[in-house]
Amino acid sequence: MRILIFGNSITQGFYDTECSGWANRLATYCMKKAVESDYKSEHSIFNLGVSGEDITGVSNRFESEILSRIGRKNETPDHIFIIVAVGVNDTQVDVTTGEHRTEPEIYQAHLEQMVIYAKEQCAGVILLGLAPIDDTGLDPIPWHSTHAYRNSEVKKYNKVIENVAQANDISFISLNNIFGNKVTELTVDGIHPNAEGHRLIFERVKEALEKEGILS
Repeated sequence: MRILIFGNSITQGFYDTECSGWANRLATYCMKKAVESDYKSEHSIFNLGVSGEDITGVSNRFESEILSRIGRKNETPDHIFIIVAVGVNDTQVDVTTGEHRTEPEIYQAHLEQMVIYAKEQCAGVILLGLAPIDDTGLDPIPWHSTHAYRNSEVKKYNKVIENVAQANDISFISLNNIFGNKVTELTVDGIHPNAEGHRLIFERVKEALEKEGILS
């Protein structure tokens, strides 16, 4: 099974200084499982996280990234599984106008389009929710002072993700409580998890994939 993980800098692995992120932790876990089973259980993980990415960027490359790992364009494989983990950058709010980087209805339209395509072309798709942030130092964002990250907006987009999953009868992995009451301790800058934060996300995703029968 090839598992393609689409996302942003958190998927890419910022700032897991131990294992380069939850997606790469999943890749390492799967490689170890393959060796232990004498390659009878082999899964290839493709980390397709791009720093700064939003839903529009992921949507623009979604089809080509999948097709490049299938082969012939009209082939419908049963060995490709998709995880979509994007949205926190879309929640950015312009502190002057109140506009989002991607408005919720546009975000939803892109996400639904991607889910429909993935269901047609691949063995399955899971939507990963957004992790909570510590927004006390992110309103405005130090490295983007005209905009802000706010937990209220993260919760709003999480609901959109969950609704899209329910409407399309696919799994939604909630990260709402992933850090408990330690969001500050488990994030480096209020938004990017540290090594322990990434480990917790990895465990949550692995558990969901096992429940789906993707990992055994």
